Amino acid sequence: MIILAVSIFILSMILVVGSKMLGGSSSKVESSKARTTVDSLSNAADLVYQEGVGSRTRVYVTLPDEIQSFTTQNQTLKMRLYSGGDLKDVYRNLDFNISGELPSEEGNYWIYLESREGYVYISKNASIKDLAPPNSVTNLADKSSGYTWIYWNWTNPSDTDFSQSIVFIGGINVLNTSNNYYNATGLSEDTSYTINIHTKDINGNINDNNVTDDASTLHLPIVIVSLSENPDPVAQNSNVTITANVTSDNEISSVWAELGGVNYSMVRQLQTELVTKWTEDFSSDTDWATWDSEGWGIAYVNSASDCIDDSNDDCMNADGFGTNDLYKQTDIDLSDCVNGSAYFYIEKVKEEGTLESSDCMEAHFSEDSGNSWSSDYNILCDDDPDPTKNITIPDQYLTSQARVMIEKENFGGFGEDVWLDGFRIDCSVQNFTGLWELSHNTSDETGLVSYTVYANDTSGNNAVPKTGNFTVELIWSLLFSDNFDRSDSSILGNGWIEVDSDSDADSKISSNRLVLDTDDNTNQPRALHSFDQKSTGTVNWTYTLNFERTGSENWYELFMQLGNNATMVDPSTSDSTGVAVNLKWAGPNQGMTNHEGFGYVQGGSVTEVEIVSGGDAVIEIIADMDSNVFNVSVDGVQKANDVSFDNNVSVDAVRIYTDGLYQNNFDLREIDSITVHHKP
Repeated sequence: MIILAVSIFILSMILVVGSKMLGGSSSKVESSKARTTVDSLSNAADLVYQEGVGSRTRVYVTLPDEIQSFTTQNQTLKMRLYSGGDLKDVYRNLDFNISGELPSEEGNYWIYLESREGYVYISKNASIKDLAPPNSVTNLADKSSGYTWIYWNWTNPSDTDFSQSIVFIGGINVLNTSNNYYNATGLSEDTSYTINIHTKDINGNINDNNVTDDASTLHLPIVIVSLSENPDPVAQNSNVTITANVTSDNEISSVWAELGGVNYSMVRQLQTELVTKWTEDFSSDTDWATWDSEGWGIAYVNSASDCIDDSNDDCMNADGFGTNDLYKQTDIDLSDCVNGSAYFYIEKVKEEGTLESSDCMEAHFSEDSGNSWSSDYNILCDDDPDPTKNITIPDQYLTSQARVMIEKENFGGFGEDVWLDGFRIDCSVQNFTGLWELSHNTSDETGLVSYTVYANDTSGNNAVPKTGNFTVELIWSLLFSDNFDRSDSSILGNGWIEVDSDSDADSKISSNRLVLDTDDNTNQPRALHSFDQKSTGTVNWTYTLNFERTGSENWYELFMQLGNNATMVDPSTSDSTGVAVNLKWAGPNQGMTNHEGFGYVQGGSVTEVEIVSGGDAVIEIIADMDSNVFNVSVDGVQKANDVSFDNNVSVDAVRIYTDGLYQNNFDLREIDSITVHHKP
C-alpha cells in the first residue's frame, strides 16, 4: 500500500508539472498573436498616415483566445490579455492620433484603416463612416467693432475630426472656416447683427446646435441720411436744387457734391423759429430786487382780481408810495435772437385810481448784467392803459447778459395803483438744420445725371458717401404765342405785319380770334409774325383752324407757312420760296382731292391729308430742323410723318394769307391760339 501511495503521488506531480508546462507554452502563443496583431495594425496605420488624408488599407489579423479588450487611446493602440493568471497589456505608441472601434473577441478579422486630417481611423467594418458630429465652438464673443464691421472669435472644438465652423450672419451662411475668428465687413452703421455658428467634421457630420452672439456696429459721428433733387426731372440749362440731410455727433465741417468730376460746396440751411426766452408770472420773488412790502412802492402781491385770469393769483403791484424800482437780478440770454425780433410782452396792464398824464410805468433794458440801463420805454401813462403791452427790445440789448427793470415815475398820494402780470420775452432765432443745398445749373447735361455727396466733421470723421441722381430733359421753350384775346380791331397788333392793300382785304381781331376778310383778293389779306430763328433742334407749331365753305366757291386757297422771313418773297412772285413747312387748305382746282381739303405743298405738288370743315381743328406741326422733315397732326391724330421741307431753311416766321377766297361763300374764316415752341 505504501508503494502504491508513493506511486500515485509521483504520478500526480508529473501531471501538474506537465500541465504548467503546457499552460506556459499556450500563454506565449497568445501573447505572440497579440504582438503580431498590434504591430501589423500599427505598421498599416503608419503607412496610411504617411500617405496622407484619404489613404486607406486593410489588414487580416488574429485576436488571441485570452483577449480582454482592444482599444485606441490618443496615440496608443493597446490589447489587454489574461495570460498565466495575470492581466497583460500589449501596446504600441505612434506619432499620431488613432481612433475607432476594434473587436474584443477572439477570432480572425479584416481591420480597415483610413487616414484623416490629423489622425488615423480604425474599424472592423469595410465601410468606414463616422456618424458623430463634432462638438460646438465655445467662448464666442465680439472682440471689437467699427462703423461697418464686427470682429468675432471663438474656440474651436478639440475633436480630432473637426473640419470647419459654419458661420451665419442674420441667418445667411457667409463663411465656412477652420479659423477661430471672423471679421464681418460691409455692414450698416449703428445696426445690430447676430452671428450663429455650427460645426462640421471631415466626414460631413454637422452639429447644428446654435452658438450665437449679438453685436452692433458703431454709430457714425457723421451720416448722410438722405438725398433729394428738385425739380426732377429738370429742364436742360436750368437749375436743380440738390439737398443732403446730414447728421453728426460733432460739428459738421463741410459737405460737398461731386458732379462730372467737379466738386461743388453745399450750403447749410438755416431755419428761423420763434422761441420764448423768459417768462415771469410772479409766483416767486427770489429773482427780483428790490421789493417793498405790499402797498409801498413796487411790490409782489397776492390779489386774484387784479392778476391774469386762470393763472396764479400773483402779480406785480406799483402804488403811490415809495420810489423803489423792480429789476431782474439774473441774466437773460438773448444773444442768438435775430435783430429786430425780440419783444418784451406784458400780458396784463391794469390801473386803478386817477393817474395824471405824468404818472407812468416804464421798462428799461440792460446789456451788461445791470451795470448800465437803457432810456425808458413806456408801458403806460395816465388812465385807461392798453390791457396788454409789447415793447420791441433794441438790438443793442440782445446779449447773453440782458436784464429787465420796471420803474414808476411821478406816482404820489393815495389811490394810484398799477398791476402788471405775465412778463415774457420772445424772439426769433436761427438754427442750422441738417439740410445742405446746392443749386446746380444743368447746362448741356442730358438724361440721367449721377452725383455723389461727401461730408466730414471737425473731429476728422468722414461720412460714408451717398449717391443720388436726377434726370435732365429737353423741355420746350416758347418762341411765340398769340391767342388774340384782346379787343376787336381791324389791326392785329402784337407785332404782326399785315398786307391789306387791296380793297376789302383785312386781317382783323373779332371775338378774340384772327379773322380774314378776303373779298376774293389775290394773296391777301396777309399776316406775318417773326420769332427767334432756329436752325437746329425741334420746332412745334400749333394753331386752331376754323374755316368752312358754305357757297359754291371753286377757286380758293388758304396758305399757312413756317419759313424764313429774310428769304420769303411776295406770294405773287413765289408761294414757296423761303418756306420750310407749306400748308394749304383748298379745293380740287388747287390740287386737293376734295373741297375743304387740308394738306401740304412740296415742290409744287399738293398732298391732302384730311378734310377740315367747320368747327375748331387743332393743327400741330413737329419740324425736325436737323433732318429737315416734319410731321402733321390734326386733332391729335398724326396724318403725315417725315415730310421733307419744301425748302431747307432755318425758320423764324409764321405767314398766313388767302388767294381767291370770296368771303361770302365762307361762313367761318378764323385762326386762333398760335404757338411756336422749340426744343434743343
